Amino acid sequence: MTSILKVINPGLYSCVQDLGRFGQNHLGLTTGGCHDAYAFKIANALVGNPINSPALELTLGGFRAEVLAPITIALTGLNVGFTINNKNQALWQSIQVARGDVIEIATPHIGLRHTLAISGGVKAQSHFTSVSTVMREGLGCKIEANTLIKQQAPRFSKQKRLPANLIPNFCQNTPLNMVLALQHHEFSAADLNRFLSSSYTVTGQSDRMGYRIQGAALESPTGARFSEGINLGAIQVPADGQPIVLLNDRQTIGGYPKLGSVTALDCANLLQKRAGDEVAFNAISIEKAQNLNHLAQVKLQRALDALN
Repeated sequence: MTSILKVINPGLYSCVQDLGRFGQNHLGLTTGGCHDAYAFKIANALVGNPINSPALELTLGGFRAEVLAPITIALTGLNVGFTINNKNQALWQSIQVARGDVIEIATPHIGLRHTLAISGGVKAQSHFTSVSTVMREGLGCKIEANTLIKQQAPRFSKQKRLPANLIPNFCQNTPLNMVLALQHHEFSAADLNRFLSSSYTVTGQSDRMGYRIQGAALESPTGARFSEGINLGAIQVPADGQPIVLLNDRQTIGGYPKLGSVTALDCANLLQKRAGDEVAFNAISIEKAQNLNHLAQVKLQRALDALN
């Protein structure tokens, strides 16, 4: 198997992801998967891959790698300093690189995560139907300096660029849409209003498993309860009253009371937040959440059609 990249500097945290590990919760294995399905699928489409091909997820930039064989690459996410041989490059387009080229991705001024797709896909060992890295479960591994990235299968792609109107806006100040949980009636009306009218600050105890946020404390309902399955975006309220939004690498079951769930679309926005950023929440109906998801699927299909 041909090595195509030698990682010189992996940055804060780089790993391999695909769309996720589904159907394994009964084994205690979480979903994992890419931080932003739209950005991930488009990155793969730009380099001519099937949309679930393994790609690199980069956290807080600082990534540098030497190209060992001719490949096509694409970087998606918020704007960031992105160079090849010290020449500036654009995101959301495919770029052909040659042996000896040096790819560098700077630390972003805003945002946190980017997807780097490589033609042919990244070669990684599959565990339980997926290559997704979940460090807490010992699946996959963190990419280190001198790691050799291998290509899953030889593939070449023509030059492609996503139309500007299909590039996400990544507005940093938009409230996160959430759907109230069945347990929201256990919280007082005053606490619910306080949560929805307050801003919370992302703490340093936030990662792909969940985001701890600090702000107006809520009174967590007391009393015994059964543990139950945890869905993506679940907003748990532990005894200290400070909410936790559970994300891709979340535990599979838990017993804290849940106020609601951030929509999958806005979980991707939340995963771009870093410690110190502020977040707010907007309660919507499940019907509106479904409509927003359908519109997102239409946008994705338009983008994929534009790249075929």
